[in-house]
Amino acid sequence: MPGADCVFEAAPEKLPLKQEIFAAVEKLVAPSTILASNSSAIPSTEIGRHLAHRERMVGTHFWNPPHLVPLVEVIQNERTSGEVVERTMHLLRRAGKVPVHVRRDIPGFVGNRLQHA
Repeated sequence: MPGADCVFEAAPEKLPLKQEIFAAVEKLVAPSTILASNSSAIPSTEIGRHLAHRERMVGTHFWNPPHLVPLVEVIQNERTSGEVVERTMHLLRRAGKVPVHVRRDIPGFVGNRLQHA
């Protein structure tokens, strides 16, 4: 993990667990490593609230089923740098996904809000 450009987290939807994972990961990776949460409802602002480098925290909500639906919401929170958003979207495109930049870190993001409407 020390040489990773990006770390994707896909733990259960429990805020304390996600925060604990990122606190541990942040100590193992370079300051330039993207920290991406695959939460489907918890804002990445909350997940990354206690990180030393909050500018590299981004939400990446893969639509289900991910092997059939290529769309991924890339959620920029109040601290995410524009460079991290661009690097994340580039990485996802290279992986065959269709990233969409979501500029507001709200619970449920766009996809879940549309689905539940």
